[in-house]
Amino acid sequence: DSTQANCMYAEMGLAWSSAMGNNELLVSFSCNRVEARGFAWPHSNTGMKPNTVKKLSEVVQKLFPPGT
Repeated sequence: DSTQANCMYAEMGLAWSSAMGNNELLVSFSCNRVEARGFAWPHSNTGMKPNTVKKLSEVVQKLFPPGT
């Protein structure tokens, strides 16, 4: 829906540098979206499926356990 399409509250960001410059990938779990900055997103849409959000959330919990 249009509300979700305009939603972007990035709870996580990844950044890296390459010969082409700096790149950032912003991830919004609450909006089920990603946003690429500094490079072209290779997919036709920026939405994430609920299962993708769930799996990515599990990875983040393992990398950064609550309370650590």
